[in-house]
Amino acid sequence: GSFESDASSSDDDSEDESDDESEDDRKRSNINGEGALALAKSFANSKRLKCVNLSYVDSIGANEWQILLTSLLHPSLKTLDLRSNRSIAPAGWHAFFSALQHTKSDLEVFELRNNRIDDASAARMAESLANITTLKTLDLHSNPSITPTGWLAFSELLRNSKLEELDISS
Repeated sequence: GSFESDASSSDDDSEDESDDESEDDRKRSNINGEGALALAKSFANSKRLKCVNLSYVDSIGANEWQILLTSLLHPSLKTLDLRSNRSIAPAGWHAFFSALQHTKSDLEVFELRNNRIDDASAARMAESLANITTLKTLDLHSNPSITPTGWLAFSELLRNSKLEELDISS
């Protein structure tokens, strides 16, 4: 994972990322519990942090994830990439989305591809994202634990959102 302050987004769409990345192409993070707690302190104190990439972090426990994710809940954050964090259990996602629901956020891009988000977490996510009027891109690709019941929770979100890009493919 990495984080950037005052990240400038490129308009050249030069991302050359394949949906079917091979294991060799993936960059697994080696963040441990101690490192996650140190990052959480830094994130919580940062007023200028705009982009955080914590994708492919599967080496920390539930408690560290909860502290780390909660530390990211502040208005300056525009992009949050949490792709492929299979170590976060559905209960962890539910707790994070509950906290997000009660936080002022100007999030614009939210990457949640290839996680273990279930129906209850999806419903809580829809409730929390309904309060984020700045959200333009939501990537939920490859979240097989979300069933048609969970996807129904998004119907109200989609009616009232300003989303420009939504990926719910499998």
